[in-house]
Amino acid sequence: MWEIEYLVEPDGANWKVSLQSEDSSPYDTLEEAIEAAIEAARGARKCGFSSGVFVRRAQGSWASVWGTRA
Repeated sequence: MWEIEYLVEPDGANWKVSLQSEDSSPYDTLEEAIEAAIEAARGARKCGFSSGVFVRRAQGSWASVWGTRA
């Protein structure tokens, strides 16, 4: 289990990153949203937290795309 989980998911025609029910501004592409989430997760790691980035799949499940343990 990760201390901090960044969730990348569709938001209409865009993508968003969610963290503890707070949503980011929309991103135009999935790649941009993943890049932003990984950057945030790296920052959390520097502060000593384990963090992971997950993307919502079309069927509703989550796929891990990045993670690091503290």
